[in-house]
Amino acid sequence: MNDLSGMDVYHRLRERVLKDRKGEQQGWVIDVQVGMCCFSGRGFEILNTIRETINEHYLDNITVHKTGCMGMCSYEPLVEVTGPKQQPVTYCMVTPQRARLIVLNHILKGIVIKPWTLEGKDVGL
Repeated sequence: MNDLSGMDVYHRLRERVLKDRKGEQQGWVIDVQVGMCCFSGRGFEILNTIRETINEHYLDNITVHKTGCMGMCSYEPLVEVTGPKQQPVTYCMVTPQRARLIVLNHILKGIVIKPWTLEGKDVGL
């Protein structure tokens, strides 16, 4: 019998995927959620904005993934940014304007915009 809760299973699976990814990761990884809630929350628009910003600034060594639901509907759309040898940073309530600034600040300048993260004051967890 399995005594793990749904969230325990989620966290174990997430850690395994992140561990597997670290072995292949050479650059930045941006995960954009485009599940049902994120879709209605402009997930694809955010995805396109991130790709456009990367192209406008001729950035390479960045992989952009579409991912499914994280189960945090009240904080969506979510974007997770992972730099080389860094822990992932999850941005919530992302708008297209914020998506652009996340690329320009977090990836280009190495500045995490803390208020927009799951730990930030603008989120209120």
